[in-house]
Amino acid sequence: MSPTATLAANRYRAVFCLERAPRSTDHADVTIALCLDDATEPMFTSPPSFVAADDLRRLLRYLDDHLALLVTRPNGEGIVFCPLELGFQLQALGGEVDGDGGEFTLRLMVNARRPGTGEESVYLGCEGSVDVAAVRAFAAELVAALAALQL
Repeated sequence: MSPTATLAANRYRAVFCLERAPRSTDHADVTIALCLDDATEPMFTSPPSFVAADDLRRLLRYLDDHLALLVTRPNGEGIVFCPLELGFQLQALGGEVDGDGGEFTLRLMVNARRPGTGEESVYLGCEGSVDVAAVRAFAAELVAALAALQL
């Protein structure tokens, strides 16, 4: 079974499934399943996207930096985070964070284009509030997934 990391927002969840990319020693093939509320079946699952392990680590720093920003600037908005391969976009928006608690709005857009088809990129996504604890749980799962794949 492939390692996963689940980003559980208050009205949706995004399950990042990682597999070691067969053509690279420092990339993963990442699929993202988007589910609304407590649905057992995803409303959408992305095609695999070739993502550098360093980009996934950069995502972790992005989220950590945003949590630190919100402690002093509740209306702070992060720039859009997008890995080089354009498999997904994420933007952390305003909220209230006090160290270990709080929440903020998170926008996640997933590329629906099938790789190698030459199709124009179309993004599908969700936006809603996410708890600090859920972000930290996602970060821990993503670190474990990268370790499991030895990336």
